[in-house]
Amino acid sequence: MQFISRFLLTGCFILSSVLALGQEKIVKEIRISGNQRTSKDTIQYRISTAVGEPLDPQTVTKDIKELWQTGLFENISVQATELGNNEIALVYIFRDLPLVVEVDYRGNKKLGKSSIKDKIDEEFLTIEEDTPLNYKKVNAIRVLIKQMLDDKGLRYGRVDYTLERMETGTARVVFNIYEGSKVRIYDIKFDGVKEFSQKKLKRTMKKTKEHWMFSWLTQHDIFNQEKYGEDLEELKKLYWEKGYKDVYIGEPEMNIENVTTQEQKKKNLERLAKHRQPKEDLRMDLTIPVFEGQRYTMGDIAIEENTIFPDAIYLGMFPLKPGDDYDLGLINEWITSLEEIHNNAGYLNFNIRQDTKIRGDHIVDATFVVAENAQIYVNKISFAGNTTTLDKVLRREVFLREGDVFRLQHFRNSLLRINQLGFFDVSRENPDIKFLPNEDKVNITIKGQESGVNELNFGLGYNEYAGENGFFSFSTLNFMGKGETLKVQASLGAIANTYDITFTEPWLFDKPRGLTFRLFNTKANYPGFRQEQSGLQVGFSFRPSTWTSYHVSYKFQEISIPSVPSLTFESYEDRLTSSISQTIRYDITDHPFFPTKGIKTFYSLEFAGWEMGGDSLFHSSTAGYTQYFKAFKETFFGANLKVGYMATFDGQRPVLYEMFRLGGENSVRGYRRDWLGPVVEYNGTKYPTRGDKLFQFNFEYIVPVSEQFRLVTFYDVGQVYGIDEDWFETDLAMSTGIEMRFSLPVFQAPLRIMYAWRLVETPGNEKGGEPKFAIGTTF
Repeated sequence: MQFISRFLLTGCFILSSVLALGQEKIVKEIRISGNQRTSKDTIQYRISTAVGEPLDPQTVTKDIKELWQTGLFENISVQATELGNNEIALVYIFRDLPLVVEVDYRGNKKLGKSSIKDKIDEEFLTIEEDTPLNYKKVNAIRVLIKQMLDDKGLRYGRVDYTLERMETGTARVVFNIYEGSKVRIYDIKFDGVKEFSQKKLKRTMKKTKEHWMFSWLTQHDIFNQEKYGEDLEELKKLYWEKGYKDVYIGEPEMNIENVTTQEQKKKNLERLAKHRQPKEDLRMDLTIPVFEGQRYTMGDIAIEENTIFPDAIYLGMFPLKPGDDYDLGLINEWITSLEEIHNNAGYLNFNIRQDTKIRGDHIVDATFVVAENAQIYVNKISFAGNTTTLDKVLRREVFLREGDVFRLQHFRNSLLRINQLGFFDVSRENPDIKFLPNEDKVNITIKGQESGVNELNFGLGYNEYAGENGFFSFSTLNFMGKGETLKVQASLGAIANTYDITFTEPWLFDKPRGLTFRLFNTKANYPGFRQEQSGLQVGFSFRPSTWTSYHVSYKFQEISIPSVPSLTFESYEDRLTSSISQTIRYDITDHPFFPTKGIKTFYSLEFAGWEMGGDSLFHSSTAGYTQYFKAFKETFFGANLKVGYMATFDGQRPVLYEMFRLGGENSVRGYRRDWLGPVVEYNGTKYPTRGDKLFQFNFEYIVPVSEQFRLVTFYDVGQVYGIDEDWFETDLAMSTGIEMRFSLPVFQAPLRIMYAWRLVETPGNEKGGEPKFAIGTTF
């Protein structure tokens, strides 16, 4: 609007000047003034009016329009100055758009500033600092914030903006937000319905509901256009199930009434006097018009122009038979499944058209015309955002190769596999798939972000496990950008001295076979006994299938435990353990440290028989199952189950260090580390003695507040049972609490601050709660 008014004024001014002069004028010179950041050469390049030519108002108008479209100027005007001898000077006067140095949001309380910024980023409307003011973006942001207010029920909210001029040529953009009070749905009525009752239709709508006592929790009494659209689809499916293929549900009529009490209105006057927003009771009646149409049944079915799959495949999958209600919802699902099948075969441009013919008593004969089109091939695969990771490290996780048929499911699985690496996140940006012109090929660019792959820690500290300690550790999931894992750790403390180095090459000789090598040495004072341990471990792994990995390793270690807290166990010097471990894992979670969906499960068996040449003879089995699944909105649940059992051979007495231990922030939160299970008294002090049976269950409700922060509520259950106990003979330890989980660039695993309440008293663990700090995951 600003451009149109200035454009017309400028054109009228030039035209009136020319008319007043009464004859055609020659442009003697062109002057440019007022510009500060834009060079005269840049401006001159866009001016087509030439010196020495007659003045043409239409050409000047065209020049102004082109200059305005550069988005560099706040105002443009033109003056024609007479020079005599039928000549004029054409003067272009500019005022630069101010540089935006800050964007601020004021007046918002119910609508968080971070939510506004995230939505603006999502819509690619971010106003960068030190860039010229963009009025289109500012207006788009204003509209976006108003929509966000509406979606929160603040339908009487208003948004405007002001420019606060600062130093010469700069300004602060301020969005002034008046939120008002929420409008809540108190009545929903469907107009024109016959087939279903009002109650049935209301129950079908899952996200748009009438106000009730728990609406403050679900927020379903707030009209949200997107959620209402989802409910409309559910209503249509309900009608389609009965054969109403032509059902039409119109835009709802909203009637909003202010039922604020007189007492509250008086309070609102006081609030306004204090520059606070008033509280009003605004209630919406929602009337939804419905045109049901006629009810139809399924007639004859025919498939045409299919060449890849025979008719039998299509008809075998078809969900209806003649005489059934004509369910358009089931037919759409059938079409979607056909698209998926063809996409996975490389036919990305597959589509199917339904031609219908009505006969008799509302019987629908349907002919489905198939257009398979050509198979699509991969021309080129590239990566963007991998500033550290080598291309080949990512490329080897992709199930497609250049020249292959583009199979959609293979591509999806590739993205999941890359995300599971833990050091290159591809979940935040969509891949770029571009079709080559006049060719049945695509170029693929997989976009991602490097995440915290290198972790360096050193200093002095204290924790429950190691006491006062000095430590140094370096670990990386992506050593030198090659996808190799390296961990070097040294810790000197009052309780434990530990040295540990581990290296893993996941793709040995560029094949999907892994090699792991570990050296370790520990001297520790555990509760009730002292242990000295050193050894090495060598492992080999491969993938039997896409999501399954198999790992076998050999471990040799020498351990000394001079004294034990119970006659159940024995002390020993320089005891050798030689064992083979096998682990099989299945993992389809979407991230190793911050998963949101998927399943992972494992089974592990360690065997140390006389054939291995060691002193300890035992076998130990552990199994686990973890699943993440959607809860409400963006939140989700996480559940974890773990069980373990071990036994000795040849009547050996159990070896303390080989037995199970439980308790602490990585198992049952709130309880002392390794303090669950049997307890014995030694020299007047109680100590945990570990056990040969383990049970652990964890359940979490996870709220992603932002990409870097999650709020977690949890419930943990677990216990270790001694060699003389049966399963569940001792009461399970239980805890619940709240955890804040942070994703920081300096740590690979999450940083966690938690407060856990112990619900069951166990030896060494009284009921009650306390805060804890940890780095890592519980499961």
